[in-house]
Amino acid sequence: MIGKGENNNYYSYNDRKVVRRTEAFLYSGIFDFIFTHFISVDNAGHLHGFSDAVLEYAAAIEEIDGYVGKLVDAIRNRQTYSEEEWLVMLVSDHGGRGKGHGGTSPEEKTIPYIVEGLTVEPGRIVVPPLQVDVVPTVLTHLGVPIKPEWGLDGKVVGLK
Repeated sequence: MIGKGENNNYYSYNDRKVVRRTEAFLYSGIFDFIFTHFISVDNAGHLHGFSDAVLEYAAAIEEIDGYVGKLVDAIRNRQTYSEEEWLVMLVSDHGGRGKGHGGTSPEEKTIPYIVEGLTVEPGRIVVPPLQVDVVPTVLTHLGVPIKPEWGLDGKVVGLK
């Protein structure tokens, strides 16, 4: 959570604690960027398998979906929400196959990529986005000009 001149780092392996901390920060903070990382879906994939047919994996996804809903509610309930221009992104750093990842199979390389906000182009994203697309998309939303010398591999995906 990065605000004006401050950096509020918080780390926990407990997603319930992470969502409570982020939710409290959303109600009280002034900031430009928040990154929230949930670990339980990845843990469930490694323990039980990366497949929605695996009950434990599907349950972890449902739990995180509820947490994301809480955070979106916290954003929309901010007193300053009507004056703010939010971009909410839900992405993964990888897919999975069996109980692992790191290879080049489509299951390991395919990620969820969901974006929501006033600057988002409504509809389905036709070309599958990649993890490297997150940075240029966020920078563009924040109004940061992307310089060619940075050598970013990604492209802006999902914005108008």
